[in-house]
Amino acid sequence: MLSESERVASPSLNAALEEEVDRFGPRANLIEAVVMFAVLEFSIWGLIGGGVSVASEALEQAMGHGFLVMGVVGMVWISPILHGDCAAAWGLPSGFGRLRPRLGAFGKGWTRVLWVASISLVVAQGWPNLLARLGVRKHLPWVFEFLTGSAGGYLLGVGVASVVMLQLVGACMRWDNLATAARVFVPLTIAGVVGVWWGASWLEPSLEDPRTGRVFDALWPHPDRAGVAFYWLWAMVQQALFLAYFNVRLRRGVGPGGFAGGASRSLVALLCGVIFAALHAPNAPLMAGTFVLGVVWGWLFQADRRRHLGLAALSHATIASVYAARMPFSMDVGPWQ
Repeated sequence: MLSESERVASPSLNAALEEEVDRFGPRANLIEAVVMFAVLEFSIWGLIGGGVSVASEALEQAMGHGFLVMGVVGMVWISPILHGDCAAAWGLPSGFGRLRPRLGAFGKGWTRVLWVASISLVVAQGWPNLLARLGVRKHLPWVFEFLTGSAGGYLLGVGVASVVMLQLVGACMRWDNLATAARVFVPLTIAGVVGVWWGASWLEPSLEDPRTGRVFDALWPHPDRAGVAFYWLWAMVQQALFLAYFNVRLRRGVGPGGFAGGASRSLVALLCGVIFAALHAPNAPLMAGTFVLGVVWGWLFQADRRRHLGLAALSHATIASVYAARMPFSMDVGPWQ
């Protein structure tokens, strides 16, 4: 008979019928996911949103943001350490955070040059928005004008943004399953962009940007719109919570089920969609879209060959950026709207 330590170290099947090692059992994973979701919702709506009366509004806000920060830290840092999660379980490369071995995966010669050039051009698309969000446009308008309206400023933006993105891509992008993951995430992203664009055209029968009156300006750099590259940073944070944390805990907590695991895998995907949509409440259009995408991403992320946090975040950022630019709906969520 196995000892307790041997039982803990033994792998078990997740909802996708793949073996994963966890220091705790399925029930602990499932309970933890439910508790952490409750902590997030209580922090946002019970305290920050004023649903629960405390001594003063200031105290409610302080407690709400405090619980929210502690919950996020527990999810993305403490929990994976306690469970013994490997980087691949979160869709990240082995040796996550160590830049030099990750940069070696870029390749040699022109392959590396093409990677750097592609990243630089994509990042430059979000440069005006980044500066605006950092307060440069408001407090240093002449600096903002130089950095966004001149060739020198553009090149500086490309250089700075490239350094940041190389850190992110080099340290966070998984290369061992990039091709297999891209085969599903690229078509999904294209379908999402086409669907959003068609939906926006149906709601507002014009392809012109309402701010400028010119066709396709919605995809051009603009300080009031989050570009794909800049949004990718925020999307990584969201997907680290939604896919990396909740998907891991749920797929291990639900475990294998009937129909060759299909029933369990569908349940996990459905729960992921519900969680993702709930975190975008009370914005009904956003909740509908995030539920659908949450179910799809939640299904794909359960299998290791498609478990790629970087591509999931890039898909999220691309679809969300087009949605923000084209759809006549607000992007605000929660009690902050």
